Amino acid sequence: MKKLQIITLAAILLFSTHHITPTLNSFGVSDIFPTKSDDNDTFDLRIAEEMLGGQQLNIKGRHVTNLKLQDILNFIPRIDAYFENLLNTQNHNPHDFKIAQLAIIDVQKAKKMLRPQDVSADDEHDLRLALGAITTKINGYFHDDNVEPEDYL
Repeated sequence: MKKLQIITLAAILLFSTHHITPTLNSFGVSDIFPTKSDDNDTFDLRIAEEMLGGQQLNIKGRHVTNLKLQDILNFIPRIDAYFENLLNTQNHNPHDFKIAQLAIIDVQKAKKMLRPQDVSADDEHDLRLALGAITTKINGYFHDDNVEPEDYL
């Protein structure tokens, strides 16, 4: 009986401390793949690591207070550099290309998490231009019309 309690306690402690830690590649793009059951949590973790340097998101509702549009704009060139690097390598791993597509979804989700009062019309225009350019480039490679989160769940 005592052994069963110890084993149960050890299992509970093991699962309660289990935490997905993202690893960022040299371009600062996370390699965690979301699953249907932890979609928002995983994308929140990816966004925090990629755009806030590991700082936790301050989420109130589905809006954040510590993520700024400039953080998102700074991340987009890293996606572009990562994708260009993939195109210039001889071994084209499909897993790596999906990471580039997930990074675009991270930007789309992060944009929706911004508070409306934190984004001006000019900022929105800058983001739309930067995101549109990289999305067109990646979608053109895959011959896709659109990158959607549902494609990965």
